[in-house]
Formats: sequence, structure tokens, C-alpha cells
Amino acid sequence: MGMRLSRLTEHLPKGILVTLIKSLLVPAGATTLAWLTGLGSMEDGLVLKVVLILSSMPAAFNSLLAASIYDMDLDLANSCWLISTASLCLVMPWLYWILQFMEEHPNRLR
Repeated sequence: MGMRLSRLTEHLPKGILVTLIKSLLVPAGATTLAWLTGLGSMEDGLVLKVVLILSSMPAAFNSLLAASIYDMDLDLANSCWLISTASLCLVMPWLYWILQFMEEHPNRLR
């Protein structure tokens, strides 16, 4: 698809904003909604942990395909994909910490 790294700096502020939303607000909202619907009590909280992990993952390669097929801003999609994938260096330790907390305090999930 042709990623142009020179265009990354042009889309850096938008990519960081999208990544912050994807890494913070989406997991918080999805996990809260899953907890409110009672998924914390299913399978000793495993379902809630899966929701947290899946909602914290970066933008998928499929988002690049949609931008390419529908003639959208492919450089912005590439930038968001690259930035959100690089953000895993920060997201993974956070996920480890929060999952350990959930493991040590299972009664708070119910």
C-alpha cells in the first residue's frame, strides 16, 4: 500500500490523539460497560479481562484496507496504525499491572 514515513510528521498530532482515545477511552468505556452488565462475575472475571485486552489492542491492519478501498486518507490511516502499534510499548505494561490488580482483588470485579 506504500507507507510514506515522510508524511508521518504531518499526521503526528492527529495520530497521537486517535491513539490516546483508542488506548484510554475505548478500554475504559468497554470494560466499564462489560462490568456493569455483569461480565466480571463470569468465569472468575476472565471474560472481563478478555474485554479489557481486546479493547486495548492497536488499530488493525484492516483499517488500512478500508482506507485504501474507499479512497480515504491513506497516509493518516498509516500514521495511526504505526503510532498505535508503537504505543504497545506503553500499553502492555499498563495491561500487565491492571490484570495483576484484577487477579489479586477478584471481589472488586463482582
